[in-house]
Amino acid sequence: MQEVVVTGIGVLASLGNEINAIFDRVLAGTCGITCVGDDQRGLGDHLEARVPDHYIDQLSGHESSGMDRSVAFSMNAARSAWKMAGQPEVNTPDLAVSISAGLGGLTSIRATLDKQRQQHQNTVRASTVPRVMPNAVAAKVAIDLGAQAGTYSPVSACASGLEAIALAHGLIASGQAEVVVAGGSEAVLDPLTVMGFGALRALSTNTTDPAAASRPFDRERDGFVLAEGAGVLVLESMTHARRRSAQVLCHVEGAGITSDGHHLVAPEPTGLMAAAAMSKALKMARRTGADLSGVYAHATGTIAGDAAEAYAMRRVFGQDVGDVPVTALKSMTGHLVGASGPLAAAIAARALSERVITPTPNFVDTDIDVDLNVVAKEPREMPAGPNALMVNAFGFGGQNVSLVLSSARG
Repeated sequence: MQEVVVTGIGVLASLGNEINAIFDRVLAGTCGITCVGDDQRGLGDHLEARVPDHYIDQLSGHESSGMDRSVAFSMNAARSAWKMAGQPEVNTPDLAVSISAGLGGLTSIRATLDKQRQQHQNTVRASTVPRVMPNAVAAKVAIDLGAQAGTYSPVSACASGLEAIALAHGLIASGQAEVVVAGGSEAVLDPLTVMGFGALRALSTNTTDPAAASRPFDRERDGFVLAEGAGVLVLESMTHARRRSAQVLCHVEGAGITSDGHHLVAPEPTGLMAAAAMSKALKMARRTGADLSGVYAHATGTIAGDAAEAYAMRRVFGQDVGDVPVTALKSMTGHLVGASGPLAAAIAARALSERVITPTPNFVDTDIDVDLNVVAKEPREMPAGPNALMVNAFGFGGQNVSLVLSSARG
């Protein structure tokens, strides 16, 4: 089995378009969530974490004009990651792309239908189908890089992007690819999505205080805040990275994937199979829970979801659960759906290099269902020497993915 490492990171979120800047803002507890009024489209005041248009700086206007916003995000993040990795020389039959979106080209579908209705048209542009294909977030990157070892887009709702990284890990570990550009991208700030998640009562309604609206694991949590953005990593075999003297940002030691087989939108309440995904990742990494320096939780801020993840962690860590620091990004970044896992993985990679776990600013008080060692208002230092972190992502349909990253083998 090939050892797998990360050599490049590209990110895009409301907090920035460069990993160091986003990490510094997350470390400081900065929130990128705002309240927006949109009476014209029937939404009224609602919460969101939007990517400013000027953050998309890796594409020319001509390139981005024919893309769905989610594709522009994946291209931008992939180019940033590729540049950080030193634009590795790799035979194109050994280069793969694995990038996912949970909802794909939804904004393009909506825009096309609105334009038809407003202009009384019964035709569409030839670019319509390519703009809405779910695999376009990966295909455009693969075309840009000339990747020929496969282009993958596993769709598993909010677990999509982390599953894409898990798939990339498997491709390299098994020798099917030397380098894989992997992650997730999402652009879902559309009336249909906002109203749809609202109808499920999954969204926070605290529009009076946007910075305090998303409250993962907190007693007063009332739902998540929709966000957009991307997270893309360049994964390589250690052999390939050493051959070109690349800087290794972190190691990808293991991945676990399971499904609840329970409900289309509700998590299995005992966390049984979420725990199984975490255990699989630890087993592949040849680690136990005691080896972890912390967990970057999925933790959307919903009542049921956070409780199920807490139960899962208790199953995995047992009586030592109180010794494992747990943190959640969505209080600051919002919920990037399929891109949330890759963004967390990117932050975790930086956290390993800095030996510090980022905080969960809006965590004030727990409840009986969430009894974890949450890293609250201030960052927490990791021990000196090698460290390992777990990253979780769970999605509608009962999709569970866990990843184990490390600074080195300890």
